[in-house]
Amino acid sequence: MGPKPDPNKSEKPKKAISKEAISSPVKTSKIVSLDRSKLATDTSAIISTMKAHIVAEKEKSSDSETLTMMEMLIAIFEQQQVILNHLLATKAPMLATDLATDAEEKERKRSIVISGLSEAVSDTGRGKFKEDKAKVEALLDELDVECGVVHVYRMGKPMENRSRLVKVVLPTSFYQSQCLKFAKNLKTVSGYDGIYIRPSMTKDQLQADYELRKKLREMNKNGIKHRIYRGEIVPIQNPGN
Repeated sequence: MGPKPDPNKSEKPKKAISKEAISSPVKTSKIVSLDRSKLATDTSAIISTMKAHIVAEKEKSSDSETLTMMEMLIAIFEQQQVILNHLLATKAPMLATDLATDAEEKERKRSIVISGLSEAVSDTGRGKFKEDKAKVEALLDELDVECGVVHVYRMGKPMENRSRLVKVVLPTSFYQSQCLKFAKNLKTVSGYDGIYIRPSMTKDQLQADYELRKKLREMNKNGIKHRIYRGEIVPIQNPGN
């Protein structure tokens, strides 16, 4: 009799005999594009290449199970291509618009617009930017708002005898609310009595705000003073304070 096998030694597992795997010749991870037409073209090229690869493998094989699997894969790829093209045609434009709108709205919620800030006198564009930024930072110091600015720029083309609006993008919406909250204190500060701060708004919001203030002026002519509070006109309870 031969030697008994050592029970402590595990027997080497037998190598499983399997059919050759079908691998894709295309590296799909490299395709990164936000261009809808390019994405559709790239995706169609990938699917076409994979289908051609499977068809070629199918011709080499005689195993019925493998042939059936390959035919199923081809059918799946064709179905997925139809679905993807439909999604790209119908949903991609909406998604791009929604993303852009969402980004603009997020920026508006952390931005303020300043009117009455005198134009810079520097001869260069860079110099004017530095002057405007310094003025805005001095204004934030006066408001005691503890943050820096992300962007500062004038809105529109230069005008004679009138300073352009200044848009200021702040780090978060919290600092925007702080600026708006303390803006009323500028009325009592020398040199800032002609400065006004409002939130950044869309054209529709600006029009609605204009109509609301127009209505406020009309209502205040009747002797009972009103003010705008959270987007609504309300009477001032203690006008003497």
